[in-house]
Amino acid sequence: MTDTARFEALARKMFADGDDEDTIFDALMEAGVADEMDAEDIVERAKVAPRAPARKPAPKQAQARRKPVSDAPEDRERWRAPYRFTPLNTVVVGPQPEVAALLESDQPDEGLHATPLPEGFCGALDISVIFDGPMLIGVKDGDAQGPMKISDRCCIPGATLRGLIRATVETAAFGRMNQTNMHRRFATRDFDHPMLRNDRKHVNAGWLTQSRDTPGAYEIEPCDWRLIRIRDLQGQGRGDGRMHLAWLQSGMLKRYAAFKMTDGKPGDCVDFDAARSFSTLPDERGPTPGAVPARDGDFSGVPVFTDSSPTTRKVTTRTLDDEDRQNAFGQAKKREAVFAARGHGRRLTVPAQVWDNFVANNSRPSRHAPKPDGAWALLKPTLDAGRRIPVFWIGDSEVLELGIARVFKRAHAHSVEDVLKRSNPRHVPGDGDPDFVEALFGYVREPEDGADRQSTERHRMNHLRGRVSFGFAWLDDPDPRISAAQDAILSAPRPSYAPFYLSGGTDKDWSDPTARLAGRKVYPARNADAQAVERFLAKPTGAPPENDNPDIRSKLRFLLPRKDRPLRFDGEIRVHNVTAEEVGALIWALTLGGDPHLRHMIGRAKAAGAGQARIELRLRLRPNAGGEAPDAAAFRARFEAMMEAAAPGWRGSDTIRALLSAADPAAWEGREPELRYMPLKEHRKLQKIVGANEGKNAVTQPPWAKDRVLKTN
Repeated sequence: MTDTARFEALARKMFADGDDEDTIFDALMEAGVADEMDAEDIVERAKVAPRAPARKPAPKQAQARRKPVSDAPEDRERWRAPYRFTPLNTVVVGPQPEVAALLESDQPDEGLHATPLPEGFCGALDISVIFDGPMLIGVKDGDAQGPMKISDRCCIPGATLRGLIRATVETAAFGRMNQTNMHRRFATRDFDHPMLRNDRKHVNAGWLTQSRDTPGAYEIEPCDWRLIRIRDLQGQGRGDGRMHLAWLQSGMLKRYAAFKMTDGKPGDCVDFDAARSFSTLPDERGPTPGAVPARDGDFSGVPVFTDSSPTTRKVTTRTLDDEDRQNAFGQAKKREAVFAARGHGRRLTVPAQVWDNFVANNSRPSRHAPKPDGAWALLKPTLDAGRRIPVFWIGDSEVLELGIARVFKRAHAHSVEDVLKRSNPRHVPGDGDPDFVEALFGYVREPEDGADRQSTERHRMNHLRGRVSFGFAWLDDPDPRISAAQDAILSAPRPSYAPFYLSGGTDKDWSDPTARLAGRKVYPARNADAQAVERFLAKPTGAPPENDNPDIRSKLRFLLPRKDRPLRFDGEIRVHNVTAEEVGALIWALTLGGDPHLRHMIGRAKAAGAGQARIELRLRLRPNAGGEAPDAAAFRARFEAMMEAAAPGWRGSDTIRALLSAADPAAWEGREPELRYMPLKEHRKLQKIVGANEGKNAVTQPPWAKDRVLKTN
């Protein structure tokens, strides 16, 4: 009996026993049907068999068949990362009364900057940022990232220092956690996630265009579609293993160029208007029929291709030939799509949030705006030129999700703001309602959709100029030591990785309505010299070949301290019309509570221990009322007293204890194994243990899964 016959027999038996379609689909996938569309076709064909009355569905927990997971301490210790999280503060501290009074005036910006606070201060804090180990504020230097220089002088930008100190003050002064993309809704392509499993049969096809009526909006015209075997693209039965392998290894534009739909150069448009003739395969009775090229076929369509397959390293023409008519887990891609040249006529508007999710899920983060990535980067020029591109989408009378590939990333149910509100609604700002930190550093907020962005009132409520500014800090060594280029794999932060970034809830998952944020991310300080950083960044023994890909590797040249001379950057922080408590907050953040043993982490490769720094300061302040300004210790004491009054027990709170613990190199001495990245397969396993998943790979959550996985102390 062939595999296909065996699978169909299994499906018919389950139908006869009264099982529902979803249960049969799951059983087929577990039995070895690799392609979801094949499984759907088998289910459809099995429907013709006589069926017994449907049985009552088993409880969800029983259907999931979750496997138990060890709760032994040594098992939990496998889950590690070079960062930790400080718990969110439960109290949010507002501005002081004298500052709030000026904020509530008709012109708060001019008021705070033009009306002297009776007990306020102006002036500067001279700072020295001192590194005992390697550090790097990287800029492009040939084929590597080298130290940032201006006029041949190494420096630290003021924006870097401002970000560091603002983040520290935000934690120490119990500010809101609002320096983030509140609207970001992360996505997943985990086939065991309930969201993807439940929607696998409801993917539609359509042509995406710019809106005819609304500038900046987009529409989808739904259309019929077919699946076509890669080996049938040039004609039924004409393809072989060699052609199949070459196709898998070619990129999207090269594939379209082979069909004379583009010249194959980045930035070129793809012609999706030229229709071709196809015949629907008579033996395909599933929800998505098959097709083959034909001179006088019954289906006028346009070929639709994905980008190159990333998993062809071990694929050969022989394996492709052997697997051509098989169905087994892990086999290479076998089919592409054909969209009907003419749509259904009606057009569906893509909601703004759905569009934002699509762009974010198909782009790389960048300094100013998301940078299109992958297939979206290749097709976007066509859409921008006013032409149509093919997309898959989910929905009925409205578009709920869309993507480039047939199995595309699905956006989670909850945004960052949703989870933050659930974690602590005090952290979500209101109009014209700054906290202590925002009143000092300032803020800019995007107006709500539909608001009058030009009105004076909206302008007043959505921006505030800060009263503290940071200048560049300059290295005092004109001829510094610079390391040789060090190979490294340093990816961008991935807050979508719920096992570490979320806490509590039934599942650690961005779709779980009970999950909470783990807190603010910090990199623990540790005594790492150049050799320790190099060991961390070195390619581990037995690392996968993908680590050799130059597209994911970086070369870094670090600044190195001399044997008898640390790296010392001197700079200035200016303050204007600030209270004693606000000065104290800055001093507390700069010196981490005045403890000379604690360290900040600054710049590149913090995960490897680079960028460990202490900050020394000298005050040049003048009181608004005249006289002499207090010393640093007195200012710091004023801030600490304010915090204890606003949040009793502040110094011993989990938030402050975690912040100071992460900054203490002695607390992490000998714990380097806990601060290494996990192998990718371990990331996947942890996601299964603590996240939302169903099917044969599901596992039972251990008791510790509901807590934060990464411990600070």
